[in-house]
Amino acid sequence: MSALAYFSDSYALVEMLKGNPAYVKFSNESLVTTAANLSEIYYFALRSGSDGSYSSLIKKRCPELLQPELQDWEAAARFRFENRAKKLSYIDCLGYMLAQRHGLDFLTGDEAFKSMPNVTHVK
Repeated sequence: MSALAYFSDSYALVEMLKGNPAYVKFSNESLVTTAANLSEIYYFALRSGSDGSYSSLIKKRCPELLQPELQDWEAAARFRFENRAKKLSYIDCLGYMLAQRHGLDFLTGDEAFKSMPNVTHVK
């Protein structure tokens, strides 16, 4: 695995693909995500009627994929349970736990993560 800087959640990847100026500075960074996050992006693309364009963009700029292990799923469930008042998505909890385990910053636009350690919050 190459030197990575960020675990990107689905929101951050979609914003990059949409060309959000706030995310331009991350366009040349080494990013990592999961197949589950890519699935969320495809769902977003289907909802917005632009699945073909998102599919081609992802193929051009596909982040490196991490394969979660059982311990990551368990850590995500525990983290989500401990933070249930914040109503975090399970996939975001998994991503945050993977970022922690791999020493990466968690790149997100989700306000619920804003004050957590090792989070790069960009709206």
